[in-house]
Amino acid sequence: MKRFLLACLLLASIAAAQPDKTQVDSLIAITQSAENYEVRIDNMVLVGMLLRKYDMPQARIYANKALAESKEREYLKGEASAYSLLGLLVYYTSDLDSAEQYQLQSLEISQRLQDTSRILKAYIDLGNIAADAGNLNKAIEHYLRAQPYIEAIKDTAQLATLYANIGSIFHEQQDYDKTLEYYFKSLDFEYKMAPNAVATVYNNISLVYKNQDRYEEALSYAFRSLKLKEELQYLRGMAGSYNAIGSIYLKLNQQDSAAVYYDRGIDLFKTIGDKYGLGMALGGKGDVLFNQGKLTEAKKIYLQALPLAEEEGLLTLQRDVNKSLAEVYEADGDYSKALAARKKYEAAKDSLINEETNNRIAELITQFETTQKEQQIRLNEIEIQRQQEINKFQVIGFGGVVAFLLLAGFLFFSRSRIQAKAALQEAIAREQKIRFKAVIDAQEQERKRVAQDLHDGLGQLLSTARLNVSALEDSLDQTDSESDKIWQNALSLIDESVQEVRNVSHNMMPSALIRLGLVAALREQVAKINRAGKIAVKLDVEGMDTRMDEAVEITLYRVVQEVMNNAIKHANAKEIVVRIARRDGKLEVSIKDNGTGLDLKLIRQSTGIGWKNIYSRVELINGVIDMNSSPGAGTNIQVLVPAA
Repeated sequence: MKRFLLACLLLASIAAAQPDKTQVDSLIAITQSAENYEVRIDNMVLVGMLLRKYDMPQARIYANKALAESKEREYLKGEASAYSLLGLLVYYTSDLDSAEQYQLQSLEISQRLQDTSRILKAYIDLGNIAADAGNLNKAIEHYLRAQPYIEAIKDTAQLATLYANIGSIFHEQQDYDKTLEYYFKSLDFEYKMAPNAVATVYNNISLVYKNQDRYEEALSYAFRSLKLKEELQYLRGMAGSYNAIGSIYLKLNQQDSAAVYYDRGIDLFKTIGDKYGLGMALGGKGDVLFNQGKLTEAKKIYLQALPLAEEEGLLTLQRDVNKSLAEVYEADGDYSKALAARKKYEAAKDSLINEETNNRIAELITQFETTQKEQQIRLNEIEIQRQQEINKFQVIGFGGVVAFLLLAGFLFFSRSRIQAKAALQEAIAREQKIRFKAVIDAQEQERKRVAQDLHDGLGQLLSTARLNVSALEDSLDQTDSESDKIWQNALSLIDESVQEVRNVSHNMMPSALIRLGLVAALREQVAKINRAGKIAVKLDVEGMDTRMDEAVEITLYRVVQEVMNNAIKHANAKEIVVRIARRDGKLEVSIKDNGTGLDLKLIRQSTGIGWKNIYSRVELINGVIDMNSSPGAGTNIQVLVPAA
């Protein structure tokens, strides 16, 4: 994330010259000889800013010197500047917690001084830190707080960069409408921006349009970006634009045009020695040839791209190239190489899934830890305020008036503290609900994707394997019963594997649930249980003519699935009745069994995740659960949710 944001944040200053060492040495000499402490401190901060570009340890020394003397002299402006510089320096080392604390200290002092330019800088720096920490909403909040200060000093170049920043954050969140809104706001001040900055914004707009399948508009902005890069003779940027334009033509099925731009990208990436870009360009050119039916040429290009993809760790390219190679080899009848390529494709795909899953988990953990820190800070602030107020009232007056005031103050602040604590607990509960919903949503998206990958990837591979094994029938010796038995056994094992893949895929995310809705998915599940013949399940439906929100349907499906599993595995039930009825703006779901029943006290005290998940999932969709059960009398679980 940091590299992505820095590329956007530094647009306005990207062409700045590297500081001349003689210039820095001269400034250091002036700093050492300055008698006025304000001049000396300001120069120390300036020296630190210049040194950060090539000597970070020395820059830290000057920043700390400036901070120490500012505190000694009670020079607030210098203190704010020194904190800001220290925040920037530790930010470069990825110490985001320290960077945030330094910038918050700079912001607090700048607000006391009403220093507009430094306030806006602090907000922008805090936005950068939040974005790097993965807290994109917080980053946008800081950037938007900086906006009025930038407008107040009429710094249109800074405002353009800020808008581009905000657009990039919304791009990360895949909120494409907001992304375009802020990118175009930045272009309102295009005349104030450096050409390379404008080219970057054009390129980003092209990416958004491509993600929206608006390929003609994507092409238009990609060419605008390329034109500016060509005027600047920015070779790496030009090569990247060639790849981007080639990929858009590929989506438009204009293969000849795509080939032209991929060829230009290949030549330029070779010239500048960029293996990363070269691998992507070769992969794109291979796709063009594949689409044109030139399989031999496509295979040759893919085999050039593959080692580059592996060397540069391009998992997406490895996955796509190996998949295409498997199809080429299969078309050539070279099944052993097709199988090897297919295995590499599956390995790359699994690595991508693991990488994305780990990133999601890391992001959720970061969000959780951030929330915990913010909650603790709020608790500390409440305690400090309470203590300060108590101390203030302790020194007021004496005698009866003092006693009365102390009593009144104690009652007032006790009540305030209780209210504040209640409000904080409510806020914490809301935050926890939001975090739990994020975890649940991530789990369901992961289930959906893995189920699709199992069906499309492994399922297709097994189907191909069955076809190949079936084709061996004619070559078998019909008189050899042993060979025939082995062949039949292989077919049977493959069929069982196909069915098992389908079962696992269905259990993770039934396709009927996504395509047809809750009722269809439950009917499918009930039919599957009834076919087993061990238990009878009945489904009654009323008023479910239209579908509900997908999140509500998934939640109710998981709840019914979990409750039925419990009844089958633990309650020894022989009959289950599931009723779903929508009326009067409410949806009622009941699951009743004739099993051994439950001790509700034990359920409420349960530390297992099963029942906790059921209650938490229902709470997320603003529903309630009512349970009636006792040992030996069966169980009736009712769920009531809004049906709007």
